Amino acid sequence: MNTETKQQIKADLANYVSKIGSANKARVRLGVSGATISNILNGKWENMADSLWLGIHKQVLQSDWIHSDTSVSKKLMRLYADAKENAEVRGATANAGRGKTHTAKLFVSENDNSFLVSCDQTMKIGDFLAEMLRAIGKQKAGLSNYEALNFLCEELLGLKNPFFIIDEFDKLKDIVKFLFISIYNRTEGCVSFFIQGAPYLKKSLDTLAKKDKQGAKEIIDRLNGKIIDLGDNTAADLAGIALINGINDPERCTYLVNDSDYSLRRLKSSVKVELRRRKEAV
Repeated sequence: MNTETKQQIKADLANYVSKIGSANKARVRLGVSGATISNILNGKWENMADSLWLGIHKQVLQSDWIHSDTSVSKKLMRLYADAKENAEVRGATANAGRGKTHTAKLFVSENDNSFLVSCDQTMKIGDFLAEMLRAIGKQKAGLSNYEALNFLCEELLGLKNPFFIIDEFDKLKDIVKFLFISIYNRTEGCVSFFIQGAPYLKKSLDTLAKKDKQGAKEIIDRLNGKIIDLGDNTAADLAGIALINGINDPERCTYLVNDSDYSLRRLKSSVKVELRRRKEAV
């Protein structure tokens, strides 16, 4: 690889780091060491394989959407860190499109022995156990649900400071939700859990508890009696994201933010449409 190509990759990487906010964030998302990022940006290119250069450049060019910290993501990061550090169970809710899943993925990527499972309304008990095992690099194949439950808990207890984020917990059928109690009881004090979902999560658990549905009060109790409302992102949060993704006109930026109803998902879609229109108009 010639020097001119390396200079171009360096420039593209510098632009990526600027957009994403820091070299450390770039390191995590690109899956390389901080030293590699530093060496490229500072011109220390000795002994760097062409494959490494090409791999980094490919990822940088494919990163067509840059995330940024928001009010919700900052709260979540603090809550995750506290739960993990103290081996506790916590729960939180926020409206759809507020960045819960993205934040969970980011935390897991940055912290050892941290895992994420995303729930689905079609999941049965066996499916849920299989996903939790897959998250820690194990398989359920050939195991009964009872055997899988014991296997999962034994593996978690063998890890140092394990932390599990259960995303979109509200989508699970009640019988699968209540499986969490068995997992917690077998790992109490040794494994941290964080349950998150849409506001319906709190409403559904409260309703089940009022009906004295077996398991509902136990889940609420393990959550220390409350599920935290994360609130919403601010207009400034969304405007900042629109800006770093190419919307430089303040008036257009304000329109897109207002039109998004504070949903990061809707903002992303609108920004991409706006950028495509600009490109086609040239």
